[in-house]
Amino acid sequence: DPGEAGLPTTIAWELPPGFTAGPLKWPSDVEFGTGSVMSRGYEHEVLLITTITPPAELTAGGTIAIRARASWLACADQCMPGSADLTLALPVSTSPPTLDPAAGLFAATRRSVAASPAPQDAATSSLLGLMLPAFIGGLILNLMPCVFPVLGIKIMGFVHQSGADRRKVTTHGLAFAAGVLLSFWLLAGVLLALRAGGEHLGWGFQLQSPVFVFGLAAFLLLFGLSMSGVFEFGLAATGVGSSLQSRSGYAGSFFTGVLVTVVSTPCAAPFLAPALGAALAMPAAQSFVLFTVIAAGLSLPYLVLSAAPSLVRLLPRPGAWMESFKQVMAFPLYATVAFLTWVLAGQLDGDALFTALLSLVLVALAAWMYGRWGQHGSSVSRRRIGMGLAAAALLAGLALGLPRSHEGAITWRTWSPELVEDLRGSGRVVYVDFTARWCATCKVNKLAVFSSTKVGRAFEAHDVVAVRADWTNRDPAITGALARFGRSAVPFNLVYGPGTREPIVLPEVLTPDLVLDAIARASDAKVGALQTP
Repeated sequence: DPGEAGLPTTIAWELPPGFTAGPLKWPSDVEFGTGSVMSRGYEHEVLLITTITPPAELTAGGTIAIRARASWLACADQCMPGSADLTLALPVSTSPPTLDPAAGLFAATRRSVAASPAPQDAATSSLLGLMLPAFIGGLILNLMPCVFPVLGIKIMGFVHQSGADRRKVTTHGLAFAAGVLLSFWLLAGVLLALRAGGEHLGWGFQLQSPVFVFGLAAFLLLFGLSMSGVFEFGLAATGVGSSLQSRSGYAGSFFTGVLVTVVSTPCAAPFLAPALGAALAMPAAQSFVLFTVIAAGLSLPYLVLSAAPSLVRLLPRPGAWMESFKQVMAFPLYATVAFLTWVLAGQLDGDALFTALLSLVLVALAAWMYGRWGQHGSSVSRRRIGMGLAAAALLAGLALGLPRSHEGAITWRTWSPELVEDLRGSGRVVYVDFTARWCATCKVNKLAVFSSTKVGRAFEAHDVVAVRADWTNRDPAITGALARFGRSAVPFNLVYGPGTREPIVLPEVLTPDLVLDAIARASDAKVGALQTP
């Protein structure tokens, strides 16, 4: 649980055949941070323990080798990733083991683990936390105007087809539930297939991309406007599936479940958003579990009413309250759009943020145009004009709002040794920032210094070339460059002035004044170099 910055310690095991390794057990940790960036970790000496289980048929005699590659991150003012390839040889014996000198430390760690909260599993805890909201979300989908009016009608249809045979009525309900379940499994499969197209589709990582954040905000805004009644979405799907669900027998009940899933999807955004995010981050099996829970929530009323059709008379009558309920459910979507806008505010400068907000207005205008002139009920010519205007406004909004840069006034170039040498030879001041996404101090520097308008203007006034060496994924070239300066951690900032042999080395924790002073000194060196005969 690294918090806002950091990397969790990981161990990749290489075990003999038949051996298995349990999860790491984490002792109680502490919270620490710099400025507004908070993380969790450990101080001083710490043990992370795990249980290695041998196969039952293991016989005494000889030795076995347990190998592992450990990776970790250690931070003070700087953050330094580390790794080690480790081997432990153990005798296979029936005799009791002798106590190791570190036995006391292991015992203390076990006591700390017992007193600490349950281990943070990236997938299990998230799944358990989402199962209840997902189930409730599936239940609430039944109250949508696109679903609720047919609930009682379909149950009575089951009864009509089955006569007095209660078992057949229940079977119709099960066929309906199977249609819902299969539909949600197909949706989960599509999402997992999309995730397989790239290994970095984790939800948290996607929110670090301003383009993704803006696109998600525009998408949810459209869904919210649809639920508010600005335009209707999904009407065509109802017509496509009507012929299938009108069949008699269990096939008709099955396709009714499919149809209900399809027509409820436009209403599902407030409840499926967490599930969609989880599906992009969870293992495949747990993603399917989550979608199964949503399907169970949507199917439950049909199963209950199929088992006891007399309860249909207790259902409230369809009416205007359903439309009001749907419109109320749009506001959680608007709240999510507000949250995503807040995220964008931390990624874009003032002008870019204003442009993104203006583009969302154009997206809303496109939705209004489509609802006003582009839907059924208008003449063909009016619909064509309305759809054309809506498409133009939507494309203009998306083109205008897609973020181009999220580093404030400073445009960063990607570091390479050759680039730095070429820039030094060009007679310009060169600022090099060695950084990493998991570095808490680097994040503070970015917020406090590189997002500063004053610093950005100084870079522009002194014609400074900003170069960023991103060490988030280990890069031997960056590691070597740090080593040449006797460093093995980030952040590390250098300013090269023309005509100077050695760069100005800045401290780990930066302030705008420190950076401005270094730029001024490097610029003075530039002036001196130009005046040299």
